[in-house]
Formats: sequence, structure tokens, C-alpha cells
Amino acid sequence: MRARILSAAAVTATAVSIAVVAAGGSQAAGTTTVAVKDFAFSPKTVTVRRGSTVTFIWKGKAQHDVTVISGPTRFHSPTMASGRWSTKRLTRKGTYRIECSIHSMVMRMTLKVR
Repeated sequence: MRARILSAAAVTATAVSIAVVAAGGSQAAGTTTVAVKDFAFSPKTVTVRRGSTVTFIWKGKAQHDVTVISGPTRFHSPTMASGRWSTKRLTRKGTYRIECSIHSMVMRMTLKVR
């Protein structure tokens, strides 16, 4: 029973995080989720508070990565077709331009840290 309650709480927390991000809003420092779908990041623009982390979740079949091409700091995920990868805490304010280096012409997003 305890496992079900904890599982339900995790699903609810994830759904709330996705709903806030999908609405294009910002949220308190914490974790924000971005889907890495076949040939698109969803949402395309995310705003978070300084101290937050962003978790990228792969959905689909193609391989992708997450690469900062401009911004206050750089990060790069491994190339993956499934799973999840999280940034370290984002401590520097600014605008990060992100792309999948494999599909850079079509797969881009903006991350704003306030």
C-alpha cells in the first residue's frame, strides 16, 4: 500500500511539473521536465528560477542529445534513444539556446534562468 501511495505521489508531482512547464510559466527552484520527442523538444521555451534543474525525458525511437549552443554555461547530454538526463543545478542566470546536435536544423529550444 505504501508503495502505491509513493508511486501515485511521484506521478502527481511529475504531472504538475509538466503542466506548469507546458503552460510556459515559471516555477520555484526545483526540477522542470522537458520531453525529447522525435525531432522536437516540448515545450520549446522553458523559464525556471536560478537553482533549478531540468530533466529531459526521451520519448520516441530516434537518438537525440541535449546540447547548449549559447548561454552562461555549457552542458551536453549523452546521445540516447530512451531514458532521462538531468542538468546540474542551474546557478547562472541568462538565456540558454539548446539543440539536439544530431538534428540541429529542426530540434531547438530556449531555456531561461531567472
